[in-house]
Amino acid sequence: MKAVYYSFLVFFTACAAAPSSYNSNNSSESNAPITCVPFQIIEDGGGAAAYSPDGTCFAIAERSDDAGKIRVFEAAAGNLVHTFSAHGYQAEICYSPNSQYIISADWGGGILIWDLTTGELYKSLSLGDETANAHTNSVRTVACSPDGRFAASGSNDYSIKIWDTSSWSVLFTLPGRSVVNQVNFSPDGKYLVSAGSDYAVRIWNVSNGKLLRTMNAKYPVNTAIYSPDGKYIAAGYDDSDNKIRIWDATTGKLIYTLDSGRTWKVVYSPDGKYLAAATTNSRSGKGGVKLYDTQNWDFVILTDEDSQNVAFSPDGRFIILTGPSISKIYQIQK
Repeated sequence: MKAVYYSFLVFFTACAAAPSSYNSNNSSESNAPITCVPFQIIEDGGGAAAYSPDGTCFAIAERSDDAGKIRVFEAAAGNLVHTFSAHGYQAEICYSPNSQYIISADWGGGILIWDLTTGELYKSLSLGDETANAHTNSVRTVACSPDGRFAASGSNDYSIKIWDTSSWSVLFTLPGRSVVNQVNFSPDGKYLVSAGSDYAVRIWNVSNGKLLRTMNAKYPVNTAIYSPDGKYIAAGYDDSDNKIRIWDATTGKLIYTLDSGRTWKVVYSPDGKYLAAATTNSRSGKGGVKLYDTQNWDFVILTDEDSQNVAFSPDGRFIILTGPSISKIYQIQK
């Protein structure tokens, strides 16, 4: 796998600051031109992807059920820095806030922590390891708190675990009540949001593991994430629904509904001005990646290729799109 630099032009709308409230359910494709210049094509398909918090590197997991690999690239030059060989398919990856470690949700091996200084596996929390109180079935999702003190994971064993990263011991095991597809921390690290196949978006208190709120839309939830200001939660739903819903994180009130397709991943830009959604082909239409303006919910289609992951760089200038056939990086020029 290597990075290939190239250039092209797409169109999208410029946006103002994120609004304090959302009050409409209408969105439309934008025709206002601003250049969005691609930066790299990573040859071969990709799955999970993440930028390091310091912006120096990005990581992409190969799409392989048998021999999953995580490749780490320099962000500026695109040079391959590390290749980590995992047990199997890497469902999700995230960086520690100090950019020293990558944590991966290994479908067949549990939770893996990789040391970017040594280029070696630092720790493995293997499936069924009773001494570590580890998950007993495939791990689908991992996330790290903003201060790095905690990590969270969700699994096919219907549980969510909150880990103390100083010892990698389990602080709380939360009842996910179904397959847990994604977990993410709030910007202040006090809360955790989970997306479940039982149709529920749930908010948990990280300090005591208590369930605070449940938002139910009667469709399986693939992805959920806080807005950078912590006021909203964006959630993407399966192909029985093909929607993105914006929820008020404090009240649990549904504020906005967007047509999207089968949505695997949603992520806000660091400044909250954009929401990106990675989708795949569904009964209602083609897949691709949409970039929404959170001021008016106009959007642009960055690609109509099936995509399953999307990630912004820490400065919001770049965005990684990954899918079955290829991985791309776009540079956003406002």
